[in-house]
Amino acid sequence: MKDKKFAFFLSLIYFIFTFLFFIFFDATIEFLVKNKGYQDFLLKNDEWLYLILVTPLIYFFTLYILKNYRENLENLEGLLDKTPIAIIVFNEEGKVLLINKSFKKLTGFSLEDINTIEKIATKIFGENTKILKKAIKSLYSKNKTHESGEFEINKKNGERITLNFKTSPFRNINNKKTIITTVTDVTKKEKENKLLMQELKMSAMDEILQNISHQWRQPLSSISTVSTALRLQNDLGQTSYKDIDNTMEIINNSAQYLSKTIEDFRGFFKPDQKKTHFYINDIYNKSLQVIGNSFEKDSIYFITDIKEFKIYNYSNALLQVMINIFNNSKDSFNKNQTTDKIIFIETYNNEYNLIIQIKDTAGGIPTKILNKVFEPYFTTKHQSVGTGMGLYMSQEMITKHMGGKIWVDNKMFTYNNKTYTGAVFTISLPLSTI
Repeated sequence: MKDKKFAFFLSLIYFIFTFLFFIFFDATIEFLVKNKGYQDFLLKNDEWLYLILVTPLIYFFTLYILKNYRENLENLEGLLDKTPIAIIVFNEEGKVLLINKSFKKLTGFSLEDINTIEKIATKIFGENTKILKKAIKSLYSKNKTHESGEFEINKKNGERITLNFKTSPFRNINNKKTIITTVTDVTKKEKENKLLMQELKMSAMDEILQNISHQWRQPLSSISTVSTALRLQNDLGQTSYKDIDNTMEIINNSAQYLSKTIEDFRGFFKPDQKKTHFYINDIYNKSLQVIGNSFEKDSIYFITDIKEFKIYNYSNALLQVMINIFNNSKDSFNKNQTTDKIIFIETYNNEYNLIIQIKDTAGGIPTKILNKVFEPYFTTKHQSVGTGMGLYMSQEMITKHMGGKIWVDNKMFTYNNKTYTGAVFTISLPLSTI
């Protein structure tokens, strides 16, 4: 757009000068030159005179524009160099044009060390080289700021740190598309997030252990019953090979079920080391593996409208947040002695974000405490039931760990010709991917 404005401005000046020259040239010559012979000579050679006048005008005007352009470019480079935000500028040929002081201070690398994308990929990104090159290829077609994500990278001294990269299209330089990238050190935030995730897992562990206990009770009872019966038969001398075979099959099937239960829950305790691609429906199904039996026991039903969105983020973090919200609904159902215990989950997207809405039929949150539910240690439950950290940690996880937002409102709605009031938790997560 700026190039078009400049071209228009230059053309307009040329048009105005030419228009004025040919309109007022004759009158100006007759006014300034009194000699008739000189007048005739100049009027006959007006084209040459025009050329003599316009050439130096265009020369000096272009020189002025170029001088200002260079000064502006130098001022811009100086400004980028002084900013406290780490910045790197590169073009579509793979050349690094600028690394500011903040970037050098953050990573230890100078422009001489990493003056090409290839060098950045091998020296800084290491095992993430392929991901970096693939991401950079897609940048030149984008016309807005793009969050490329977080990467653990190598500093020049060998130290590993986690950086967040945001890129934007920059001006064309020498007819080459150029990208400017801002870099933020999120190493400390990553450590804090890992601690937060562990706290959130500990708060959910009691629920998980209860579910494991519930699922193990039946197979353990079967093992105890058949083994006791087999021993009694053996004491009475009534044991047959068929009895032994049947008993061993029951014990083996029960053991396999116990093993599968452990495998189902094992992934929940694994900390998210890095972002991954995942589907929301998979996270919902995984949450049912953790809490499903206890909810089924309390006659709590789920109604879902989950679109198959694939996002790039921390899957276990979202899993823990969803379980936390489900458990809050369960507590509200029990506290309010709700008859129709239903939890609705809906997903949709706007241009940049995935929206997850979770609402229930538990009657909603009292208005006077609605704006306090995300505060730490705030709870309406008895001390033996809740710590008041669940929703606080869920908000911390969504906003600081996953780069999203979470909020809650009360809503009145109709389902199967019945009107309900319930709390609606809304989670917004970025759809951007590598």
